[in-house]
Amino acid sequence: MAVTQEQVADHIDLGGQRFRTLINKGDLPKWNRETATYDMYRVAYIRHLRAIASGHKSQDGNLDLTAERAKLTRAQTEKTQIEISRLRGESLARPLVAEVWQRHAAAVRSRFLGLASKLRMMLPKLDKDDGEVIDGVVCEILEELANDGLPEGAREVVDRHVRGIQALP
Repeated sequence: MAVTQEQVADHIDLGGQRFRTLINKGDLPKWNRETATYDMYRVAYIRHLRAIASGHKSQDGNLDLTAERAKLTRAQTEKTQIEISRLRGESLARPLVAEVWQRHAAAVRSRFLGLASKLRMMLPKLDKDDGEVIDGVVCEILEELANDGLPEGAREVVDRHVRGIQALP
């Protein structure tokens, strides 16, 4: 006995549009007028409702809640591991490391900029022109370091590492 979509939708207490939506989303079998039965759609709809009730699917069917819970659990575990690592003194917060390195770089820069003056005091034979040559070389080195300062190939490794950190939740 052939049944219509409206009859099956009414049998499982759904509106026609909701019935078609569930079919289109794959929550109910594709409609085939020759093979469709009340039992087939009733069982499929009950299974759909059980999946939602058990937490395997969201109400709208878009999320696999089990997979989402697993992602959340992984993220929480990773966060806990990071916190434990910090508490044990095995790692430092990125802002702290950045601040220390910035201060260190500023101190190195300051020392380098004072190099010519210090050398003139230590080596009285150096004249003003020699000091200017030293200052020029120091400024050239500092400018090179300010642009990147990393050996060839190191920039790639640093960028890959930074992208990995930024990808963390």
